Amino acid sequence: SLSQIVPVKVYEKTNWCIVAETNYDRNFVFLTEKIAKPIMAKMPFLIIGNPNSLDMLRSLGFKTFDGIIDESYDRMPNLYHRIDAVVKVIEDLHCDPKVPQQILDHNYKILMNTDWHSINRSYLKYFR
Repeated sequence: SLSQIVPVKVYEKTNWCIVAETNYDRNFVFLTEKIAKPIMAKMPFLIIGNPNSLDMLRSLGFKTFDGIIDESYDRMPNLYHRIDAVVKVIEDLHCDPKVPQQILDHNYKILMNTDWHSINRSYLKYFR
């Protein structure tokens, strides 16, 4: 299925990925293959999804891009405020901030080397 294809050639033509996750206004964080794809392609990303999606990724061992971009959008409970904040970040990307390759490599290794079936369910704290 198309959900299992990583369009690496498309990612190679971009500097950042904007991930529109399946759910965006639930009372729990829900991540899908949509975020896995830019990680597999070693691309930096922004997420339009549930509030605290980046916090959940960090709790799973991934690194995000705080300090390179403003990630405060991720904690905004209101979807429309979150989208406005992401648009502001996108507008600021015109200066093409450089993402250290070691972050992208780290995220790839976490994604590919973690046994996701037996992972500790400590991330359940993100269910509210």
